[in-house]
Amino acid sequence: MKNDHLLRKVIILFIIVLFSGGSLISNNTFPFAKASNTNDFIEVTTQACDVKNAYSTTVKLTYEQYQSLMQYLTEFRARLNKTTTREEAAFVFKEVVVELNTFGLLPKGMTIESAQQLVVGRFQNPKLRLQRNTLFEDTYDNYLCLIAGQTNHTLFENVGSVLFNTIQFSTSMTVFSFLSGLMYRFITLRCSNNPFSMLSRMNLGYQNTTSNVTIYASGWVSTTGSLGIKRNEGNIRGMLPIEGTQYSTETPTTYTQHPAVVGFIGLKLGSGSMFPNIYEGKEFFYVGTALWTSIASDL
Repeated sequence: MKNDHLLRKVIILFIIVLFSGGSLISNNTFPFAKASNTNDFIEVTTQACDVKNAYSTTVKLTYEQYQSLMQYLTEFRARLNKTTTREEAAFVFKEVVVELNTFGLLPKGMTIESAQQLVVGRFQNPKLRLQRNTLFEDTYDNYLCLIAGQTNHTLFENVGSVLFNTIQFSTSMTVFSFLSGLMYRFITLRCSNNPFSMLSRMNLGYQNTTSNVTIYASGWVSTTGSLGIKRNEGNIRGMLPIEGTQYSTETPTTYTQHPAVVGFIGLKLGSGSMFPNIYEGKEFFYVGTALWTSIASDL
């Protein structure tokens, strides 16, 4: 048993070393870092999420530049909160792309125009957008919507990572399930090339299923879609009626994610390691479109 445990650690270490020098960018975590002093540089990464042939870009900002970026994102939220139509929100979304470009934060290979098309719904057909129905105004849901937010405890997944994670937790710790876990990591790293974007997930918060404690995301999320405008802030969690992805630690403790968004396509900003720890409360700013959202505040 001890030999098996040692072998597993050696294999994991080998995988980390193998990929740490490559060009793959982790899809899970790009938290907004805090400079230890005003002379530090802060790495900020932008990634085009769930779009083929679009890559990440990482820029080192000075403390003053970073503060300017955070101030702009605060102003962006204030402007977004004043919008009352999809067209007004789309205009603000396009402006944030222009501002990100001034910091050099558009993904490699993307122009301002292509990034603007991405965040306002290049892949959504306007004829398919549903009309607002007042019967659903008090629900957590929204459909075919523009979405923007800045939250911690946020996890992005593609259909491949969800599939292999399901395989891993539906079997005992055999060689097959262990290899499925490694494949889960690999596919998650390649999420920016995901061709199945409509099946991708964004999770907000998670459940410690061992102690039955809910860990909320905190921050804000705004959606403008078929069921009107929904704005969430404070303690936030996903409410989609689908089973969340499970993770376990060596304690052993099991965690289950709270799915909040299906079919997110857009940009996300942050920074972080290639192999993140999802329990550290890392933070993203994101802007784009989604097929289905279900989000609750302060439950």
